[in-house]
Amino acid sequence: MSLRDQPTLDRITNGDLVLRNLLFTEVPVVCQPADGSTVQGCVDLPANGITSELATAATSLFLGLPAGEPANAAALDWTPTATSPAGSGGLNAFTGSIATKAAAS
Repeated sequence: MSLRDQPTLDRITNGDLVLRNLLFTEVPVVCQPADGSTVQGCVDLPANGITSELATAATSLFLGLPAGEPANAAALDWTPTATSPAGSGGLNAFTGSIATKAAAS
């Protein structure tokens, strides 16, 4: 995940942008580190329900996700497997200005 500009980081800080309940698999680093003068940011991963399952293959997360190119759309089944980390968790209540906007709609 790469948060590369200050306005995006400000939106996160102000509660106008929420990154929550995300599952990353097969990636060595969740947040891209700063490089030179490039702005890079991140969020508190545990506090936002963001987990990394480096050793978990994406093909093991869902009932029908072939390792290769699927023959057609019918070959895909996005239902989480019984042991998939994607099958647990859930959305927490909104906070900050997003909660205010959600309540108004």
